[in-house]
Amino acid sequence: MPGEDGSYHITASVAIVALVILLMVLLRQMLQSRKAARSLAESERRFRTLVEQAGDGFELIGVQGEILDLNSATSDCLGYTRDELLKMKITDIDPLISREDFTAHFASLIGQPPAIFESVHQRKDGTRFPVEIRTSVFNLGGVPVALALTRDITKRRQQLAELDYTNKCFTQALNSRHHVLYRLNVAQGRYDYLSPAFEQITGHPVAEFQKNSLETLKDYFHPEDRVRIFAALDQAFLNRTGPTVNLDLEYRLRRADGEYCWLRDSTTACFDDPGALECFFGSAHDVTDSKRAEKEREQFHTLFMTSDDLMCIADPKGAFLKTNPSCSEILGYCEEELVAKPFIDFVHPEDREFTVVEMEQQMLSGNSFRFENRYVRKDGSIRWLSWSAVYNQEDGMTYATARDITERKEAEEERNRLEQQLLHTQKLESLGVLAGGIAHDFNNILTSIIGNADLALAQLEPRSPVMENLQRIEKSAARAADLAKQMLAYSGKGRFIVEPTDLNRLVEEMKHMLEVSVSKKAVVNYNLIRPLPPVDADATQIRQIVMNLVINASEALDEQEGVIDIGTGSVQCDEKYLQGTWLVDAIPEGLYVFVEVADTGCGMSPETAAKIFDPFFTTKFTGRGLGMAAVLGIVRGHRGTIKVDSTPGKGTVFRVLLPACDKAAEIAASPAPEMKWRKSEGKVLLVDDEEEVRKIGCEMLQLLGYTPIAAENGREAVELFKKHPDLALVILDLTMPQMDGEQCFRELRQLDPKVLVLMASGYSEYEVAPKFAGSGLAGFVEKPFNLAILTKAIDAILDKSRQR
Repeated sequence: MPGEDGSYHITASVAIVALVILLMVLLRQMLQSRKAARSLAESERRFRTLVEQAGDGFELIGVQGEILDLNSATSDCLGYTRDELLKMKITDIDPLISREDFTAHFASLIGQPPAIFESVHQRKDGTRFPVEIRTSVFNLGGVPVALALTRDITKRRQQLAELDYTNKCFTQALNSRHHVLYRLNVAQGRYDYLSPAFEQITGHPVAEFQKNSLETLKDYFHPEDRVRIFAALDQAFLNRTGPTVNLDLEYRLRRADGEYCWLRDSTTACFDDPGALECFFGSAHDVTDSKRAEKEREQFHTLFMTSDDLMCIADPKGAFLKTNPSCSEILGYCEEELVAKPFIDFVHPEDREFTVVEMEQQMLSGNSFRFENRYVRKDGSIRWLSWSAVYNQEDGMTYATARDITERKEAEEERNRLEQQLLHTQKLESLGVLAGGIAHDFNNILTSIIGNADLALAQLEPRSPVMENLQRIEKSAARAADLAKQMLAYSGKGRFIVEPTDLNRLVEEMKHMLEVSVSKKAVVNYNLIRPLPPVDADATQIRQIVMNLVINASEALDEQEGVIDIGTGSVQCDEKYLQGTWLVDAIPEGLYVFVEVADTGCGMSPETAAKIFDPFFTTKFTGRGLGMAAVLGIVRGHRGTIKVDSTPGKGTVFRVLLPACDKAAEIAASPAPEMKWRKSEGKVLLVDDEEEVRKIGCEMLQLLGYTPIAAENGREAVELFKKHPDLALVILDLTMPQMDGEQCFRELRQLDPKVLVLMASGYSEYEVAPKFAGSGLAGFVEKPFNLAILTKAIDAILDKSRQR
């Protein structure tokens, strides 16, 4: 109610104003509330959009672990739908958290700042993946809830593992025993860093070595590398186009023990903006072993290419992979012709089987193997090689060297040939001495037999009943004398009447005799080369050679049809050619004339061919085996040789070579008519140690009208000569005991220089005459002799003496 002063009205007005103000306040609050609601709704929308777009999972979790809300990233990551997850608890997707653990963990986060931990979530398909969870607890509508921000850390784990692996690799690189990592600070003149491998490689402690300045570091380089390395650096810096320069260098660095090791250095030089060199970053590793191996390879290659010995590498199939120049030089093929071809193709056919077997046997032992074999050069010549090889089981390769031992083999063959020749010569000499001695003694015996038979025939009437018996004795004795001549011929002491002889004429004169001596089924061909140089030879002995060779060829045909070729010719013989012959004594090189007899008969094996000239060796059921031995003896006596080529089943060729002479060949004189002995007078001293020879000799001399005086040795002959100075002649045996004929002859010549001495011997005049050349020997008679031969020899001496 208003007062007297009108205050009622003021209060009402105030009330109205207050009401209006209240209404305005209420209206403002209502407007602000609506605006806040709209703002909250917009914020919620923005927040949910942000949560939905986030890559991490958001889960709103209740006190019991129930999932109250979540975003799409959570359902996408776990493979469940939103509705499926809202029916699940957090323990259903996290196998590492039990309900008790979650409850305790939830309670511990109330009133605490957010916590971060790692766990594992399990997808709907059962697979698991690591997660990082950031969780916090707050009140929502008066109820505590947990907000979990979940992140898949699979990639992070992989990146961390890779980083850890990288760190380990880097650590291993830093600690590597073979690679040195370093940083050389040029501005400070020191190494900022040197990895531990430096000390292992060089022996220098890292801490001590880092104290060196750039100037002192130069002293560690090998003098030959120092200038080269710094020159390479200067050149690289001069041509640089950027802030860095990459260099690959090799140099020798002095080790702590004073030796040098090789380092291969890959370094990067870094420059500052003004262009000054700041530092070197690099990696260096020890290449001493590879350098040593490289040097050894270079040395081996040099040795391989320059060695005089053959060197090669063969693949598992035995084909050449690599050959050195000496291989081409020795075998005559270029490298292209050798490579990829089996080495066995170049081995001599006769050595291939042996080579393969020998290699296989030695390869099984696992050791290096050695053998010798022959190879055929491209020009067809043969080379002997001595191999030393090793088989590498890892790569299947064979590494081999071979030395050309052809000269050594030829020398060995020559030595063996000379040894065999020496043995053969010694054998021939021994057998020759034996044969000559037997023939000599045999001739003494035959002298008695022939002499007695001759004297008996001279004193018998032609109709005597014993005439035929004596003639048979004489014939048999003649055959025995012929045998003795063959033995003398073998010993080289046969009777040679040497004169220049034409072998063509000699062979032609023998044609009829040869053709009737061979098998009727044999065809004899003559291949005589004209003109032919003459030879100094005994025509009779050469005829014996030809006859023996032709008969031998005929017998080789063995009554089968075949061909015998008789040829002549001349050939210039050098030492090598002569070495391939039956050379008993050394003969000079020069021009030789040959007579050759070839047949198409059975041929001979090497074993048989080696014995054909041995005395008493024969392949026939009958025969004495002296024919070919006599041939060799005659050829030997003529200073010649024989070449024999024979192949079983293909025939044999005998080539007799005689030295040519410069004289013209003489026509052989016709045999002189047999001389009739005549009665003579005078004393003749007959000296012989054989009693039978003395007896028959004295009878022959008495029959001839001489008065014989006999002496049984040279000493007795000298004494008798002193007592009978009126001797007309002395018949002196050459071989006697006490004082032989040669010494006796000198004694007699001292007593009477004009004494006439007729030398008698079982050896031939060709053998005996040289001993008395120029000594005044009056004549020579060969045992066995008969009355006619003795008469002829005596008369020739006496007639010559009367003419003086």
